[in-house]
Amino acid sequence: MIRLARRFNPLGIAVVGVRYRTAPPTLNVPGDALEDLRRAIRVIVANAERWRITPDRLVGLGYSAGANLLLRHACTDDDRSDADVLRQGATRLGYLALMCLWPHDQPVEAYAFHANPPHVFLCTTCEDTVAPPAFSEGIAAALRSEGGQADVMIFPKGDHLAFNFREDGPEVDWTPTFLVWLHRMKLLGERSV
Repeated sequence: MIRLARRFNPLGIAVVGVRYRTAPPTLNVPGDALEDLRRAIRVIVANAERWRITPDRLVGLGYSAGANLLLRHACTDDDRSDADVLRQGATRLGYLALMCLWPHDQPVEAYAFHANPPHVFLCTTCEDTVAPPAFSEGIAAALRSEGGQADVMIFPKGDHLAFNFREDGPEVDWTPTFLVWLHRMKLLGERSV
C-alpha cells in the first residue's frame, strides 16, 4: 500500500488502504468483508472535506481477492433500509480498477450488475492461471450488456502477482494505462497524465 501511495500521491491521488475480515472469528467472511468495505467507504465520504477527497471521484482498486470483493460490491444490493442509507450514507462506488480479478470459483453468470453499473478498468495477463483473462473479459461483456463501461488490458507476460508493487515497482507497469483511464473518466486533471 505504501508503494502504491508513493507512486500516486505526487500526482494528487490519495490512497486509502482498507483492511477487511477474511477469517474467523467471523462466521460470514464474504458478508463481513463486504460490510467492512461499505463502512470504509462511509468513513472516507464522511471525512472527504477534511481529507481533501472528492467523493464522486472515488475509485475502488483491488488485487485478486480484493478485486473480487469490489466486484461483489458492485453486484450486491445494499440491504440496508432507506433510512439507514440516509443516516449512514451511500456506499456505491462509480469507478473500479480490478487487477488480476479472481473469480472465487464462480462463473461470470454468478455476478449480476444492478442499475447504474460502475465504470471498470480491468488488468490481467495471459499467463495468470489463478485469475484467467477469460473471466475478466466475461465480466467486461456482462457489464457492457447492462449499459456499463469496461476497459480491459491484457498483458502478454506476468503471473498472478504481476501488478503488485514491489520495491522496484510492479512486474507489469499498468500505471500509465490506468492514469490515461482516470483522465478519460475525468477523474484527473491535465497535470497528472
